[in-house]
Amino acid sequence: MSGLLQGKTAIVTGASSGIGAATAELFVKEGATVLITARRQDKLDLMADKLTELGGSVVAVASDVGDPQSVREVFAKAVEIFGHVDILVNNAGTTNLLGIDTTSDEEWARVITVNQSSVFYFCREAVKHMVPRDTGCIVNVGSMNGIRPLSGFAFSVSKFAVSGITQGTALRLSGTGVRCNAICPGPTNPAMSEALQAGSVEYDQHIVDQLFAKLDLKAPGSEAIAQAKVILFLASEAASDINGAIIPVDKGIYL
Repeated sequence: MSGLLQGKTAIVTGASSGIGAATAELFVKEGATVLITARRQDKLDLMADKLTELGGSVVAVASDVGDPQSVREVFAKAVEIFGHVDILVNNAGTTNLLGIDTTSDEEWARVITVNQSSVFYFCREAVKHMVPRDTGCIVNVGSMNGIRPLSGFAFSVSKFAVSGITQGTALRLSGTGVRCNAICPGPTNPAMSEALQAGSVEYDQHIVDQLFAKLDLKAPGSEAIAQAKVILFLASEAASDINGAIIPVDKGIYL
């Protein structure tokens, strides 16, 4: 690796699997010291062990990203251990494929809390910490469903909000040495079709029919590492003049 993040410190949320795990691993390989967080400590510990075996310096802290106090504690822990935080990757998220008419109050609150409120809470802590230092980078993980809403209602709304939070934060950061950008992944393995077959995603059939009619979900999806590579670019000095960008990473499937 090229050491793009040598000497940098980072927080990666939702880091026990998928895009978050791939990002944490890539960051470690590029020289960063990383705090990984997700809900389950056991899964985080397994990920931390893997990254440590790669020679990385990793801290694993379980958290509830939808709880502002838990978010403050995670950020404070990172500052306590690292001295400062250079990079924040907001990747934690959840999904469903329910329409507006079948989305309960409880399901709406669950999805909005995890996908939207958590990004706000972490961005707020990052801005408070990074602006006085006049350096830092935030990368939020949205979704192509925040551009073209073909998925579940609450999920799509929450991902539109991620784009809004990203650009609103970037506006606040304009003129400082801190940046905020977002990627919008398309289908990323494990593919949605596999999740549907496994019964691990709540869905309405008309939403599923819409997805399969308008997207080729049989085409190979992106790999998590492909998303992580774009996150790495945005977190690195190579993207020093990029602020407020919303970048599709979907192999053009949503075109």
